[in-house]
Amino acid sequence: MHQLKEVLARLRAGEPERAIARSGAVGRDKLASLRTVADQNGWLDLRNPLPSEAEMAAVLGQHKCIDPAESAHLTPLKHMPERAFSS
Repeated sequence: MHQLKEVLARLRAGEPERAIARSGAVGRDKLASLRTVADQNGWLDLRNPLPSEAEMAAVLGQHKCIDPAESAHLTPLKHMPERAFSS
């Protein structure tokens, strides 16, 4: 969740989505979904404080395209067969 909050802060600061995606923080699809949800909840409005991680988890947990418990760098491993990890 901390990683998504950092991405949200970068979006609020005006950093381009492609630059955020290129950094490896999240993919472009997840980033677009996060932007949509953030916009709908007023999180991109600089007059509002950043949401807490608990608030973000509650809202993002309702969206299938954004799993707040899933780490961006572990996502590829999720789809690998279990036997790939056994010796």
